[in-house]
Formats: sequence, structure tokens, C-alpha cells
Amino acid sequence: MPPRSFNQNDNAADGMLALESQGYIVQLNNGGGYAADRPLSACKIVSVDGLRGDHPPANTTVYLTISCPNSNN
Repeated sequence: MPPRSFNQNDNAADGMLALESQGYIVQLNNGGGYAADRPLSACKIVSVDGLRGDHPPANTTVYLTISCPNSNN
């Protein structure tokens, strides 16, 4: 179960910060469309993996798959 400060509907930057502030290690996976010129705040979280159980321990790696609009949108 994700920490209360994390909401999968957050943008990728806010979601990553919320998880890191709880002591989780965050790995970002490209769900398609990510380009280095796009800020993470423009990206959406598509899926979350690695948070298992009611109270996953800190230092657990959490995988966020993100999707970003291309720079032409």
C-alpha cells in the first residue's frame, strides 16, 4: 500500500518526491513518449510496482512507469 502522501494521479515528479520522502528508492521506467527535454512534472504515472503488503519497509525499490506528452503537444 503506498504511503498516504503518494497519489498515483500525481504527476511523475510529485509522485517520485512523495515516495522518496518516505524512504523509498524510486526507479523510473519509460512507458512511452518520454524525451529528455520534457520535465517530469509534465509526465503521468501509468503504473506502480514494488509496493507490497500493508507497510513496505523503507529502502524498498518502487518502480514508476511514466508516460509523457511529446514536445509537440
